[in-house]
Amino acid sequence: MNIVYNFLEKLRSLTLPVKGVLWMGFFTLLIIPFRIFSYNYWPIDDVNRHVAKVISGKSWPEILVMDPQFQTLDHNGGWHFILGLIHQLGADADTMVLFSCIGLFLLLTLSGLFIFNQQPLAWLCAMFLAGYTTDITRWMFGRPFIISASTVLIIIHLWNREVMTLKSRWGWSLLLFTLASWVHGAWYLLILLPFSFALAGKIKTALQIASAWAIGSICAGLLTGDPVHFLIQQFFQTLSSVDSASVTRVLVGEFQPRMNVMPIIFGLIIFILLKLFKIPSVNITKNPGFWLAVTGWILGMTNGRFWLDWGTVGFLYLIASALTLVFEHKEFNLLSRNLCHVLLGCAAVFFIYTTDFNSRWSNNNFRDRLSLEDPAHTEWLPEPGGILYSDSMTMYYETFYNNPHGEWRYILGHEPALMPAEDLKVYREIQFYKHTIDSLFDPWVNKIRPEDRLILYRGKSSRPDIPQLEWKYVAYNTWSGRVPKLLPDDQRTISETPNL
Repeated sequence: MNIVYNFLEKLRSLTLPVKGVLWMGFFTLLIIPFRIFSYNYWPIDDVNRHVAKVISGKSWPEILVMDPQFQTLDHNGGWHFILGLIHQLGADADTMVLFSCIGLFLLLTLSGLFIFNQQPLAWLCAMFLAGYTTDITRWMFGRPFIISASTVLIIIHLWNREVMTLKSRWGWSLLLFTLASWVHGAWYLLILLPFSFALAGKIKTALQIASAWAIGSICAGLLTGDPVHFLIQQFFQTLSSVDSASVTRVLVGEFQPRMNVMPIIFGLIIFILLKLFKIPSVNITKNPGFWLAVTGWILGMTNGRFWLDWGTVGFLYLIASALTLVFEHKEFNLLSRNLCHVLLGCAAVFFIYTTDFNSRWSNNNFRDRLSLEDPAHTEWLPEPGGILYSDSMTMYYETFYNNPHGEWRYILGHEPALMPAEDLKVYREIQFYKHTIDSLFDPWVNKIRPEDRLILYRGKSSRPDIPQLEWKYVAYNTWSGRVPKLLPDDQRTISETPNL
């Protein structure tokens, strides 16, 4: 509690102009996610399955058809525990989604704002530049990786600025590493943080952080009740995810390589500005944020998540640190406290994050999710004990969210590498040919039972060319196929169900 007291005392000691900027920034960041949801926005991926899993009360093998080696693992056990507590307090599915998306967005953005409380405009400007250097829609996905990103941001600040005693820094780092590893699951990726301090030449500090990371990872494993599987299986599942395809273009988007020059351009501009105005600055190579950004940028050429989830955090910290020096210079000091300038900065952040560019936020207007509560859908969803076959993870996310108590399993879930090997091979073939050859579904079609369904996203005029099944256009751009019903003459025929 001492650290909280000291932090509040520090906030109270701020000058009135700085407090004004801090509050303006706070309210700007607070209203951004609410403005985004006003577009009828709805997250498209993992938050749906996290919430549905909690409501269903099922284990992953009861939800997905899985490769046996991954059946004992819950990658995000801590996050499901937190959502479970919220659900027990009476929150329904939609409320838990809002909590996830809004709460996690504010956790990351407000953490940075209060870290740079002496120059809050520096953090707002860094956030503005991030809008051009990363996929900021991910910050509204409600996914627990944001807890790891926030942890990295806070721990960089604690050790780079040495804002408290060594014992306190280490203790808080241990707590944060434990929480992030337990909730997010990717304990092995947090090693990038001490590695960045080592690259900055702070070897002793790197070893201290690494010890907190190692013990925190073990503590997270103990919280799951199965530390061996947690520490080993988490790592190998990730390796399987990125090594399960012959070409990178069939991997999920975030795992695909990224080539992004904008961070370099913005970084050079700001540091040229520092030199141009002869602003005293620390050596950039001594800043761990710089090395985290560089490491994430380089590794992002092989896997985009290194930049999206980790490099971006280093970039934000580095740019905000540099702009803090700029705004503290006599040439720019008044700029960061001038009401008109601050209002312009807040407006820039608000608009770059909330503008509905390419309909990135108004993505829910044409959704027509399948539901057991809709009589028109019931017959065309899998029956109890059945399997839902599909070539789209979106089908899984949306259908599972709408039907958490559905008594069937999904062949394709949130990660293709979780599938049995023979089914993964089928799915990768479908992906390789860009979902255009219907005959590639034959291995699945040949083993579909009467209780199973093959559900595909296709236009109304694009009935799947799979004559072994009878088909119905059951929802917007959605076809469902099943084994034909037996007619009175006990002969199986293909139903000529008319398009709706």
